[in-house]
Amino acid sequence: MQAHTNAYFINTQFYDSWLIKIDKLSGEKYDVKLGGVLVSNFNSRLNPSFQNAGAGIEFLVNGMFSGKICWDISRKSEKIRNLYFIKQTLSPVKRSIAFQLNTGLLNMNFRPGYAYLSDGAINGSDTKWVSYFLSGHSWSVNGWRFGSRLEYTKYKPNGNGIKWSYIWDALNAPGKFESLQVASHSIQFTLMFNKNNK
Repeated sequence: MQAHTNAYFINTQFYDSWLIKIDKLSGEKYDVKLGGVLVSNFNSRLNPSFQNAGAGIEFLVNGMFSGKICWDISRKSEKIRNLYFIKQTLSPVKRSIAFQLNTGLLNMNFRPGYAYLSDGAINGSDTKWVSYFLSGHSWSVNGWRFGSRLEYTKYKPNGNGIKWSYIWDALNAPGKFESLQVASHSIQFTLMFNKNNK
């Protein structure tokens, strides 16, 4: 008989990017930007079936080279479209599509050793619960990470906008003993507000 159990995985991510437009590579309808991305993940996992090794945490920090190309697909003038007996007026609108590719340059991870949880030394009141829980963890500089973003952005006349993004991310963090491989696909919706809008 096959056993069934519940397992939990929680991921918290910090993402920051610095991109600069490269005029020599850009054109009238598209922009090319190059720069860097900093991604930091905090993972926590819980699987009661593993008993005393059922809980674990890890930190992943990646410094990445990033390139982005953005195409202007705005409608510059009003258009009228006739669909049989339906007449539709399309107003001018500012919009764009973009593709971004991130490649890991500096890949660091703070992960456990062979055992997911290890018992640290206990020295009376000098033992702190954080150091006890993380006694088997250590920093490693290894592995790889790649990611991409496909974005569609549409702006309103007042400068506010919305953005839909498809995000793909894959990483490999060997650590010291047991490796971690993760790949994810996600859809992101972003509201953008023009701070100069009055």
